[in-house]
Amino acid sequence: MELPCGVNKVTIWRKLNFHEKKQLSTYKRTKITDNHLLFIIFEKTKKQPSMKKTLIFFSFVLQLTFIHAQSFSNLGFEYWQANKYPLCWTHPAISVTPDSIINLSGKYSLKGVRQQADVEQASTPYGLILQDVTTAFNYSDLENGKISVSVQIKSKAADSTMHIGAFVQIIDKINPKNNNIVIGNDVAGREWAESSATLILKDITPASNIYMGVIMMGYGEIWLDNYQIKLNGELSKEISPRTTSLTEKEKEWLSNHIISFSDDEPIDGQLFGKALPAPLIVGIGDNVHGSSSIIKLKNRIAQALIEYEGFTLITIEDSPEVGEAINKIIQGGSDTAERGINIMYENPDFINFTGWLRKYNKSVARKVRVFGVDVNSRYEGMIEEIDKGTFGRHSQELDSIRHILKTSMNKWEKIGKLPFNEKHKKYLKEKLESIKQDITSMKPDKEQEILLCYYADHLLHYLSFDAQEREKQMADNISRLHSLYPDEKIIYMAHNLHVGNIHKGTQKTGSWLKERFQDQYYIIGTCYYDGTDCFKKAALSKNQTVINESVQGSYEYLFNQITAPCFFLDLNRLHDHKNASNEWLHKPMLMRNYGVEPFNYYYEFTITDMMNEYDGVLFIKKSMPL
Repeated sequence: MELPCGVNKVTIWRKLNFHEKKQLSTYKRTKITDNHLLFIIFEKTKKQPSMKKTLIFFSFVLQLTFIHAQSFSNLGFEYWQANKYPLCWTHPAISVTPDSIINLSGKYSLKGVRQQADVEQASTPYGLILQDVTTAFNYSDLENGKISVSVQIKSKAADSTMHIGAFVQIIDKINPKNNNIVIGNDVAGREWAESSATLILKDITPASNIYMGVIMMGYGEIWLDNYQIKLNGELSKEISPRTTSLTEKEKEWLSNHIISFSDDEPIDGQLFGKALPAPLIVGIGDNVHGSSSIIKLKNRIAQALIEYEGFTLITIEDSPEVGEAINKIIQGGSDTAERGINIMYENPDFINFTGWLRKYNKSVARKVRVFGVDVNSRYEGMIEEIDKGTFGRHSQELDSIRHILKTSMNKWEKIGKLPFNEKHKKYLKEKLESIKQDITSMKPDKEQEILLCYYADHLLHYLSFDAQEREKQMADNISRLHSLYPDEKIIYMAHNLHVGNIHKGTQKTGSWLKERFQDQYYIIGTCYYDGTDCFKKAALSKNQTVINESVQGSYEYLFNQITAPCFFLDLNRLHDHKNASNEWLHKPMLMRNYGVEPFNYYYEFTITDMMNEYDGVLFIKKSMPL
């Protein structure tokens, strides 16, 4: 690593204590993963007002799961999980608690304590309190922008090594030249004082991670309050969700406007069907993957739509090959999936649902079918089925396509996008179009032709695939199925954040479908108050406190205040019937929404505009894991 003139490794190592030397020696041998921060701390100069430290380079691994929720960053440190975890803010090497006594505004400040034990248990010799900037601003607005952060800090130093200040940083694994950090003025050992930092962003890539927070060196106590972030001089529009309980009138209104269900009995399809405006497509979300209770609830809703509303196509958040593996089971062609499928569909609850579908299909003329619409790393099965369906006439071309995809997928894991060159793009387009023409000329069974051409079109999606394109491509697949089966109605089963009408940062699949189908696409989100799922259960160590109840400030916290254990609320009908008793539903609040591992409490709840993101909501009090 190249060092500035006048600074050498000997100088650096002599500035560190024994414990820091030992830890940095470990970091030098640590492989840097996708979610990491590279801190560069400069000696205080005229050009770089920062900590009074000689140049130190260090890296550490952070397991962070960022769900890009705009306009809620918990900048005032008011929202906590069980008074232990500040929402949005992670804090490696610092122990934190809310403090209602020493604060500047609101109910709490964040109190941080940094002792030797915190250093020994952490992966860095420096304490950090940080979060991703995209909680405050859309990713698309950040390019060439000026990010300014400031925070009020009070501190009590335990020794002369304490230094503390605000920081803002960009990490880019695609274009390392973008990497930069600015650390604000040192306010260690002072009463409430402001530290601020400003970073000018240039070109950003899909792999750019931009962080803000506070960095602390040495030992002692700190208090933080009134964090602020500006983009090009404009403050973020921070939302403060309601934390008070429902009034008696609000409880009465909610109880009178829900359709209440039993926890485990079949849903009254006729009653439920009357609540829906006869849509062509219904999206049924899950707020977390891995909840047995939520999967059962989704399956029961799907059964009601199939039996009473005539829905016949089920689309799932997985690849076409997984969809077809499930489809073969419900058509009676197979008893088990030919290839391994993920736990979302290979669990007792979904297996029971496929058993019901198989039995149902035996009794009706128009059978239910399943299609996978997600674009992920599962492509082998599609290539094999195309090869089999064309009797090996294109084996050589398909082997080349397989090799190109495999090579690109390996690189995608490292740089966040599929690096096709123009030669590869041209080859895939020409060969797959030629194969599609051959499939049509063979005049196979109509369903077989649709499936094989669907596979070929799906493989073409990889040419433009990245994390943002994935959402649009799922919507494209559903739209294609609608055009192929115009007289049939579709159920779309995926995570809340895919089915919802969400266009903060990345435009989600549900938002694309709303644009295309308007009121003909009806969105149902799901949530629960208490309980867990298999991914959260597996991610938490035996020594970590398990917190299952929903936080104050969340919809779930308020839904739980009526007696119904499970209910459906049609939100569409409230747009023209807003009153004092339901006004709280028209305001953004927190909602539990995360996918799979790695799990952490800091991003378990994100800000949600329920009235605009969903048409209806399913609530259950208790979740049990798969």
